[in-house]
Amino acid sequence: MEVTELLQHCPWSPSYLKQILDCTMSLPKDGLAVDDSGEAAERGTLQHTYLIKDRLAKYFHKESVDMDTSVFTDDELDEVERAYQEVIGEYLYMRRKYARVEVILEERIELNNHLPSPCWGYVDIAFIGHRAKPNKEGVYDKSMIYVLDAKFGRVEVSVICPEHKTKKGLSINPQICAYWCGIYDIYSEKYEITRGAAGIIQPKLNRYPVGLFKADDFLTYMKEVIYPKVQLAVDGKGSYNPSVKNCQHCRNKIHCKHNIAQILVLKELMDKPDMVDDATIEDLILPFVIDLKKLCDATFNYCLTRAKEGKKWKGFALSTTRPTRVYSDEDKAKEIALKHGYKGFVVEEILSPAQAEKLMGKNTFKQILGSLITYKQGKTTLVPEDEVKGNEAKNDFNS
Repeated sequence: MEVTELLQHCPWSPSYLKQILDCTMSLPKDGLAVDDSGEAAERGTLQHTYLIKDRLAKYFHKESVDMDTSVFTDDELDEVERAYQEVIGEYLYMRRKYARVEVILEERIELNNHLPSPCWGYVDIAFIGHRAKPNKEGVYDKSMIYVLDAKFGRVEVSVICPEHKTKKGLSINPQICAYWCGIYDIYSEKYEITRGAAGIIQPKLNRYPVGLFKADDFLTYMKEVIYPKVQLAVDGKGSYNPSVKNCQHCRNKIHCKHNIAQILVLKELMDKPDMVDDATIEDLILPFVIDLKKLCDATFNYCLTRAKEGKKWKGFALSTTRPTRVYSDEDKAKEIALKHGYKGFVVEEILSPAQAEKLMGKNTFKQILGSLITYKQGKTTLVPEDEVKGNEAKNDFNS
């Protein structure tokens, strides 16, 4: 299955606004930003693509793709189905309230009127509801913009942002607020938009919160809360606000000394007795272990990526792990093994070449299945130079 490339966003796009509000110094720096998204994020992206570009696009008769659903687990398909039904339900609700409802699916929204230019992003889903006929002034009055954001992660996302409020206590999810304002620019001349709504679709958590607001609420929150913080970030001003929560998804965390410093608080152990007791582990070490591992993994992945791009790290070189044996044709391998009386060769899944060789013996395995054995390329990784085996090194970093 071919998956469409991730749509590119500007550094202070709506999807990163919450991070910037939390720490104005977390705006990605040129050449230093890193995305350490793991397998879970990649699976979520696949579900997101399937929901928007396949299921919803077909329902709303927009340009769509045919995705191979065999790549999804039953749970993942169920999550996409729940998200799909929720979106359709909200659309039908809008249809009952408004004579006409326009639909936007993953379209680029320009935000130059509200955030430092150039700024844009791709909104997931938006409905614009209005009357069938304009009023005497030619304007469709009492119109509404409803923006929904689909999230396939396990972290709860709210339609408000309680950590960041206006002077009067107004709070709105900054990502949705930005998209709402951008869509408002598109329709405000033709429609008198008086209301707005923000919705989150989180099928993994069975959460579908919706917030209703006045149109002015979105514009006010953008002006008083979002824009000032983003401008500070773009200007390189503001202040650092490190914490486990704020640093978790920061694209600067590998190079940020404030993030590293809070992890290296473990240096306090030097003042402790030689043997660390359980109380010390509980109070000082355990809370940081997971975050320290994440920081180390993210740093290693960053260094590996840069090395593949040609960066030379002193004392390290690229090396390819040992290739593994695989069958070029599993069905043929099953047929031959069973024909030779090896019933234990197939259990629930076909035995791996290593397991089959152990079952049959090295010579017999080579004789009857050797022609079906091929090698799967090993992974490229970064290791200390003295651990590089033979000619496996891709780069000599001693130059």
